[in-house]
Amino acid sequence: GRCIRSIRLDDAVTEIIVIDGGSTDNSAEVALKEGAEVIIHKKPFTEGGGRGGQIKAGIDSASGDVVAIVHADSIVNTHFFKKIMDVLNHNPDVIGGAVGCRFDSGEAGLRLMEFANNARMAYLGIAFGDQLQFFRRKPVIENHVFPNIPLMEDVELSMRLKNLGHQVFLFGTAASRLVQCFH
Repeated sequence: GRCIRSIRLDDAVTEIIVIDGGSTDNSAEVALKEGAEVIIHKKPFTEGGGRGGQIKAGIDSASGDVVAIVHADSIVNTHFFKKIMDVLNHNPDVIGGAVGCRFDSGEAGLRLMEFANNARMAYLGIAFGDQLQFFRRKPVIENHVFPNIPLMEDVELSMRLKNLGHQVFLFGTAASRLVQCFH
């Protein structure tokens, strides 16, 4: 619920799609109550299940020009989607990118991990899913770029996006029980 409410605060967001892979914690009901569209996607790994298959189902059902992948345990700072749209609208050669994250913990090891994750995206163009990923939807669908794989779809997506255009890293935040993307 908190995740959806944080996203809804941004006027640039036109739809919120939640993919439920068979949770038992009432996630689908909470998402519906918060006004999100819910897709149940319980396929096995061998038939397009897992995280990659779930996210791909959401991308396929989306209608917007830009997709942002936000994990359900994240809280996104207000108006960050507007910032993403501004960057994409002013830079037609940019296919997508990622937003930085901050773990919701003061642990030194997690601060080091944040730095390494952000540096990897900023310098190598390789993001993890905890770093809110975004991209132009049409070229990703037309070129069959989104990886329908059970795990590590985030890293594979980053690698494939490089073939479609430039990626940007936005130093910003989204927060979760473990992760917060910040600005």
